Amino acid sequence: MSLELFRDRLNKSRLHLNDIKWMPSWFAQFANGRPSVDGLIRFEKEDVLKFLQKLRDSKLPSWQRLQAARSLEWYQTLVLRDSNVDLSEFKLKLQEMAEKEKRAQVPSNDPMQEEEGFAGEGKPGLLDPSEPRPVQAL
Repeated sequence: MSLELFRDRLNKSRLHLNDIKWMPSWFAQFANGRPSVDGLIRFEKEDVLKFLQKLRDSKLPSWQRLQAARSLEWYQTLVLRDSNVDLSEFKLKLQEMAEKEKRAQVPSNDPMQEEEGFAGEGKPGLLDPSEPRPVQAL
């Protein structure tokens, strides 16, 4: 019942279609084997941590674990109608890790993006030798 209610409320939301498609799957994995009270799955912060660690141990990338955490957050909002468990700490850390993983996948011959950042953000860009010297100096 809880999963169907979640799907129904997601379909009525203004979330991205990919979120509407995948969030029920993440929640179903989390809810598998968990007891329900009045048809609802309630959870604590420790339950979320164990679930995310299980996903990590399964070698899932951080961006997918972030989606799983977001799914639980939306379940709280749409179905439980409370925010008993603050997932912001998990989401922030997973976002940082996902960005780091994404940067690590960028080919080393890409001058626009490296581990240190982007050109113009405290890092010099590439100079165009055909530009006048004053423009190059800028």
